[in-house]
Amino acid sequence: KIKVNISPEIIKPIGISICAIFTAICLMLFGFYYQSYSQGQKRFKQKNSRLVALEKDVQNLKELLKGYKVEREKLETLLFSDRDIATFLDEIGGFAKKERLNIVDMRAQRMAVVQPPEEISRSLPPVNRDFAQKKEEKGPTLTFMPINMNIEGRFEWLIDFLFSLEKYRQLLTLSNVDIMRSKYPLVNCKFTLRLYSLKQIEEMLIIKL
Repeated sequence: KIKVNISPEIIKPIGISICAIFTAICLMLFGFYYQSYSQGQKRFKQKNSRLVALEKDVQNLKELLKGYKVEREKLETLLFSDRDIATFLDEIGGFAKKERLNIVDMRAQRMAVVQPPEEISRSLPPVNRDFAQKKEEKGPTLTFMPINMNIEGRFEWLIDFLFSLEKYRQLLTLSNVDIMRSKYPLVNCKFTLRLYSLKQIEEMLIIKL
């Protein structure tokens, strides 16, 4: 049998050393897990903040689309549809007959895209210009159908006819009005009538002004 004699003076430092080592290990483990926990909390807060921001963006987008839908519906009531254009072309002969005018010529041209004035295009920031260009390539776009007209009749009948066009519900414009003397008491009037509508740009042939 081997007997080990350890004096109390040696046991005490050894016990203290073991406790110190154990405490150090515990502190290291606690520090490691605390650091991992802190980093996890930080990542969670960042993801949560990003999620809140995305939800806010989605809500703003929904409101924007809702407003866009309302505005588009309002705009469509002021513009010509394909059916409205066909009806208008049929009715315009009745308008002229009512005002005792003779339609010498009436020629409808192909649809064209409404272009913003050059000064407005130049004033847009580059990002907005790129967005407008991309939107022009695809999506609903304001277009117009030009109709070249040549009518003949008395001057007062002609004026009444032009005023009757302005009372039409949908948006239309008159331009290039040229009134010339014809066989007395008749006058001849040439003008361009534009009927505006909203179309998907990919469904039509683009004619740039």
